[in-house]
Amino acid sequence: PVSSAQESLDDLKKQYSDLEKDVAANEKKLKQVESQIATNEEKLKTITSDIETIKSQISILDQRITVLDGSISELRPQISALNKQIENVEDNIDKLSGQIDEAQQLAQETQDKLLERIREDYMAGGNATMIEVLLSSEDLSTFLARMELMDRVSENDEQLIKDMEQKAEELNALKEEADVQK
Repeated sequence: PVSSAQESLDDLKKQYSDLEKDVAANEKKLKQVESQIATNEEKLKTITSDIETIKSQISILDQRITVLDGSISELRPQISALNKQIENVEDNIDKLSGQIDEAQQLAQETQDKLLERIREDYMAGGNATMIEVLLSSEDLSTFLARMELMDRVSENDEQLIKDMEQKAEELNALKEEADVQK
């Protein structure tokens, strides 16, 4: 009986020793798990804090978006009005361009008429003086008719020159107005 009791006691001691080793190993594991839990809790606190910060930033951004949406809504009518003004200005520029083209054409036509008149006068021997008209006239009625014709030609030349100057002034005014509109 003693030997069996001794064996039983040795077995119990061994079991007890094994249990103590298991308890020590489990306590070590428990400390590791507790350490991991503490680390995870710190990470969780950090993540929760980050989430709150992000939520706060989202809230601020939502407020900014709301303000910007309001600003955009306020600016839309102004943009629309400005677009209409731009269209009107472009239409005016188109009209002015047409008027400029027309004025340039009329000025060119007037200049061409005046140049043709000068050329004809030159080809005819230059300006005839009253004495030449008087001497070349066969009678008084021919002289008066020629004088009347010379007066009309002279008046026509003066009118062409005035028209050309007027067209040039109109053209310059239209160009200035178009430049201002641009």
